[in-house]
Amino acid sequence: KHFTNGATIRFMTAGGNDAQRASYTTRVLLITETDKIDVVGSTSATGTDKVTQLIDRTQAFGRRALVYMECTATVESARTWQNHLAGTQSKIGLKCPSCGWWWIPTDSPADCAMLTGWQDAKDELEAMEHAAFGCQHCGVLWTEDERLEMNRTALLVHKGQTIENDQVVGPVPRTRMLSFRWAAPHNTLKTASDYGADEWRRARSNDEDNSQRDSLQNCWALPYKPNVIDVTPLVCEELQGRIERLGRGMVPSDAIVLSCGVDIGKRLGHYQILARRSEGDRAHVVEYGCIEIESD
Repeated sequence: KHFTNGATIRFMTAGGNDAQRASYTTRVLLITETDKIDVVGSTSATGTDKVTQLIDRTQAFGRRALVYMECTATVESARTWQNHLAGTQSKIGLKCPSCGWWWIPTDSPADCAMLTGWQDAKDELEAMEHAAFGCQHCGVLWTEDERLEMNRTALLVHKGQTIENDQVVGPVPRTRMLSFRWAAPHNTLKTASDYGADEWRRARSNDEDNSQRDSLQNCWALPYKPNVIDVTPLVCEELQGRIERLGRGMVPSDAIVLSCGVDIGKRLGHYQILARRSEGDRAHVVEYGCIEIESD
């Protein structure tokens, strides 16, 4: 859409192909529901995830480019949470009107303890009547008016900083990525009673796994960590330290045979060349890619 002041806004959906995302250049990019589109398209010829493809549209503008990404915190390994950890990890500090203590989110489930009163309720209405946010330092419960005023006078605290005498103390992290999260205590569109009723219902759900995910993600803006299976996350730096430094297209010196597999599609063919090693049942990926198929 073109505006009379010369500005243009263009919408791109996650369902488009590589060419649609590569056909436009912009200085300012806004991405919503980031984790949902942080995947490689099923018809992608580049093998690059959609978020990276969108960000690449800003490369022509160098440091003048601005990229905004928004999403619910899904899981720890997803892009949104990893960006938060790699950025400033900024948090919204709230000052208790009773004792003057500054509550700064911990980025952990310990934040959930701020909402009390609903746990021992006999029904949903009682949970709504007794639910309240409270100070974890002095134990005083806050009224909704107090919480509203606390958010009006809130302070933004970056990673490594503290609040002393109502002033933010400490250097700004050396990163170009501003990342911050807010959770239930910062939301003035819903009351503590609303959140108490939500938590009471989740606690009595038959699907405990889904309820815990819903609470962490939609109430406390925290990633969900499944506790059914102990899974070790894949970290890029750790994986790089375990692989050989062979460039693409290079065959290992101890290779005894090369094999090539091709998956023929209507428009694209995907191929991969493997080098079988002399040491046991080991193989090295020598080359991979796509070829266009003139099916017509």
